[in-house]
Amino acid sequence: FSDKAGGMVTIPPPRALETSEVPGVIDEFVVAAKNALRAGFEGVEIHAANGYLLNQFLATNSNKRTDKYGGSVAGRIRAVVETVEAVSEAIGADRTAIRISPGHMFNDLVDDRPLETHVALLGALRTEDMAYVHVMMANAFADAFNNFGDAETLLPSLRPHIKGNFLAAGQLNLAGAEKLVESGLIDFPVFGRPFIANPDLVTRLKEGKPLAEPKPEFFYSPGPEGYSDYPAAD
Repeated sequence: FSDKAGGMVTIPPPRALETSEVPGVIDEFVVAAKNALRAGFEGVEIHAANGYLLNQFLATNSNKRTDKYGGSVAGRIRAVVETVEAVSEAIGADRTAIRISPGHMFNDLVDDRPLETHVALLGALRTEDMAYVHVMMANAFADAFNNFGDAETLLPSLRPHIKGNFLAAGQLNLAGAEKLVESGLIDFPVFGRPFIANPDLVTRLKEGKPLAEPKPEFFYSPGPEGYSDYPAAD
């Protein structure tokens, strides 16, 4: 949503998809997944978090639909389930992952019952066959975005419903990540923003070197500054 000349650009007001348009959107996910593998990627992560389109189907304050893609929990999760199933059929479930953010109110999305919604979603997916489920903590960006309640209970609440690889992200440091893995709550930790400022993050963590801090003012700006100009540690 930005260009080199003017920075952030104005986007038109969104509208709800017609029921007949939803399958076409799902097909676009399938095409994108096929293209990713054709380009050399090993798999894809379907983004159903952070306020993006599939998350908008899940959340009670954004999904006001009265067709089969809205209303009940089963309706609100339908588009996400159909997308995962279609992509899995096209490229293989073992190459298909999903990212979710229960109780995270980013981009103004609020789900009145985030645990109920996501337990239903996970129950409808064959997570044992998928590459992984990636969960972003409800307080990942700030406590003010947390609509889940006690963020410490999120991972234990979801763990029984994820039958395959379980990844988690959100303000993790090395000690916290190791604790989560050793406890069996998750299988793999995920580091996002630390990788932006630390191109050699893995080496720094292994060798106990201090981490550089990212520059948030450049997260959504054009050009290399704040993206690819961070140096490796000496």
